Amino acid sequence: MKTTSERFSTADEGSPIWDLLRGALLFIWCVIRVPIGIVLAILEPFVRLVLIGIAFASVITAFVFKGSSVTPAIPFWVMICISFSCVVLVAVYHGLLRLLSR
Repeated sequence: MKTTSERFSTADEGSPIWDLLRGALLFIWCVIRVPIGIVLAILEPFVRLVLIGIAFASVITAFVFKGSSVTPAIPFWVMICISFSCVVLVAVYHGLLRLLSR
């Protein structure tokens, strides 16, 4: 009877071809990861400012339309959801930056 590690192991794990393939994939990942991470890090203050600005403006606009007698073109809860989505996008952006900066 085989153990769990023997059942799920492949015969090529220790071969030089497997090591070369793994090294090539790691090199390609680093070549892709570093420039994208640099660009996202440079754009981070602008993206954060725009997304938080949209979130803040949509909340203010939603409450202004809610308090006035003017019927808004966009419903109240849609504007609140847009602002919440912008805040979530900021968190996703920071998570992506963290993933690419490892």
